[in-house]
Amino acid sequence: MTDNTRVRVQSDDVTGGKALFASFDFPEAGHLVVSERVPTSHVLNAPTKYTIRKEDEVHLDIKTIIKYANHR
Repeated sequence: MTDNTRVRVQSDDVTGGKALFASFDFPEAGHLVVSERVPTSHVLNAPTKYTIRKEDEVHLDIKTIIKYANHR
């Protein structure tokens, strides 16, 4: 389960969509912000618009707020 106290979802002014943001500043790099266990039924061989690529032919179909993570 995701710890929602460390992150928040808000509108992204750049894309117009929603984005995941940390709820506070971290004192240094390397801190874990969120993590989640993904059931095997949500692991796909091919990407979709809504999956996150873990490695070649492993794409995670995330159903929680982590789906709003981006890499801007």
